[in-house]
Amino acid sequence: MNSFDDLTNIALAKDKIRNEAQKLVYTDWFSIRELDGEKLLAMEKREFIQILYKAVLKRPAMEEDLRIMLGALDDGNAHRIDIIDSVQASEEAKLVEAVTITGLEKARRKLNRKRRLEAVPILGYILGQSMLNSRKKS
Repeated sequence: MNSFDDLTNIALAKDKIRNEAQKLVYTDWFSIRELDGEKLLAMEKREFIQILYKAVLKRPAMEEDLRIMLGALDDGNAHRIDIIDSVQASEEAKLVEAVTITGLEKARRKLNRKRRLEAVPILGYILGQSMLNSRKKS
């Protein structure tokens, strides 16, 4: 495969994710009982937050919600799994019918492994520096 094929595959994957997200936009959020976590995690940040709020809280995310959540993601202070857990554990979420978000096990294991490695002093510093450098490049 050449770089053109790689770019084509990336574009097709992004289109597929966008199409899946578009389907979710027109979903009846009050009737949804289960959400595919892998698809949710693959969405663009803003879309991820909006769909999460609609599915779990049965309302759109307010601008303040978006600003806080996007800031936490951009700063590296929170992972998407943390945001999902936070929204699901909120007092507001307890007032509406629960939604099951499936397919998060692999992402949770990966995040937990990363956090355990970061807890090792020297290794954590090296991983932190590599994360900072990769964010600066993107």
